[in-house]
Amino acid sequence: MYQHIEQQLSVKITNNPGDIARIIDTLSSNGVRTNAMSVADGVYRGYFRFLTDQVEEAKSVLISNGLDVKCERVISVKLDDKKGQVAKITSAFAQANINIDYFYASVDRSDFETRLIMKVENVLLATSVLDEISDVPVGPPELNLA
Repeated sequence: MYQHIEQQLSVKITNNPGDIARIIDTLSSNGVRTNAMSVADGVYRGYFRFLTDQVEEAKSVLISNGLDVKCERVISVKLDDKKGQVAKITSAFAQANINIDYFYASVDRSDFETRLIMKVENVLLATSVLDEISDVPVGPPELNLA
């Protein structure tokens, strides 16, 4: 298990056809690559969330196109695709009384790595818990949330 703190960008969307395409097209046409994406709907609006190695560029491009962008710290965990990995993490967080706001994950196929992105209420405590249950330490936090 390898984990580190990343900055995730969240963009409010209105749940209308074309909202997601507009964001992705804007990023792509400005040379911004995304590493992970999630879309969640709500009662009145949804959220397009993503990770990129080009945080400042992505934020600038989206704001200049009239989009409301929020940056927040999330934990990115790379796991071996084995049964019980997510259960181990969520159980450890429950025992430490850490609330998981949401997470999203992907794996291409079995026997490969899984990438789990987690938004938790206490990132520093969560990374400490992950250190305790892992043999690989957490990378340094990226605190630049400008």
